[in-house]
Amino acid sequence: MNSQASCVCDSCGETMVVRIDPDGGSKQEVVEDCPVC
Repeated sequence: MNSQASCVCDSCGETMVVRIDPDGGSKQEVVEDCPVC
């Protein structure tokens, strides 16, 4: 299973890759600052 996911910053539109926990269930929430903003 892939342990990374991509998301898009709401402010600048930059795509970033975040780590996810494959054993964390089907719904997870990640809070991370955008490296570009």
